[in-house]
Amino acid sequence: MKKLLIILLCLPFIGFGQNFVVTPNGLRDNNNLEKTHVVIYTPGKTAKQNYNSTLLYIKDILKKDISKKTQNEFISFNTNIQHLLDVNNVMTYIAFSANYTTKLTFINDSILFEITDLDIYMKDDSKLKVVFLGSYLSMTSHAIYIGKKKSKIQKRMKQTKTDIENYFNNQIYLFNNHLKSAVKNDNEKDIVEKSKGFFNIEDTPKRFLNAHSVELLRKFDRNNFEVLDYYGKVLWEYSSCYYLVRDINNKTGFVYKNRCKQILNAKIDKENQKEVFKNKKPLNIIGVAIEDINSADGVDISITWQYLDTLKDLKYLYFTIAPYNCVGDPVKGRYDDGQQIGKITGPIYGSLERNESHWKAFWYNKTICSIKIVKVQVEYMDGSKYTYVKELNKISSPYLKYYSF
Repeated sequence: MKKLLIILLCLPFIGFGQNFVVTPNGLRDNNNLEKTHVVIYTPGKTAKQNYNSTLLYIKDILKKDISKKTQNEFISFNTNIQHLLDVNNVMTYIAFSANYTTKLTFINDSILFEITDLDIYMKDDSKLKVVFLGSYLSMTSHAIYIGKKKSKIQKRMKQTKTDIENYFNNQIYLFNNHLKSAVKNDNEKDIVEKSKGFFNIEDTPKRFLNAHSVELLRKFDRNNFEVLDYYGKVLWEYSSCYYLVRDINNKTGFVYKNRCKQILNAKIDKENQKEVFKNKKPLNIIGVAIEDINSADGVDISITWQYLDTLKDLKYLYFTIAPYNCVGDPVKGRYDDGQQIGKITGPIYGSLERNESHWKAFWYNKTICSIKIVKVQVEYMDGSKYTYVKELNKISSPYLKYYSF
């Protein structure tokens, strides 16, 4: 085990240094507005290794054709998005599509990520555009920035600016995750499949993710276990993580680490990605947690989930959630009959990114120890709806069952 931990500490950390920000002149590096690219750092990796990892990502994951390439130096590919965002047109919202080219340049220790030829156009009329800088009264475009000083953002276009940034920064996030999962060295054979042995368990795991650490697994085998998943969305490299673990006797529980294991998370993401693609899941519910119970007995909760369908955008997502006490009995809140609905408002676009949604004081009952999703309803932007009750397994992680009674 000591040898394994040394190996993990020596593995290079891969991450992105910057994000895109929308400016009057287009997409720019948020740390240097003169740069049209962001830098993804890959310490210890040669230009050739970066090129090969990227080629695999484009062909096998994105299923894209390469438009141009120079071996070990440069790759570009084109993308069409049928529904990129919805623009506030004062009285209504208009759907916009997009075409763009992703340009990737490879050097030792880093990759330059650039978006070129970005064309955001109305779905039903390609002559109507979203532009970064323009006139307030234009009949052919919706401008994000207006004014002589080129610094004023139209109030109705603030969300459009955010949507563009979120979409392209999500592309960086997904690419970065692939690069982390591709990290290899000569000692990686010592790392067991299914993510076994990435850390020691010093404290007794707890059965569920709850505020008071009840139901400790005192007979959990801390010498023979595997890591199945992690909870939540990791926002930065120093984030903490709860890991779902299972021992050799099939007991499951959760272990807290004050700093996430980046290589481990990347391997988990890769394994989970295979599962959702294999089962063609439109939605993937990863887990649930009780975040806190305050002094007034208010129960704060969260859900980690992914929306994966890139063909239909969500307008609303509803989770019906049931509470249980520490022995598995259904319970009620002080002001409700038990089951409550957590609503998420879109638009929600399909991607592999994890989402972590939170609700404050969902119930008032300090005896709640576990929560379970019993129904999910989706409402799409086109007005159609679908409800999952008996089919919840079709939109759930195979490990969701370990989060509750």
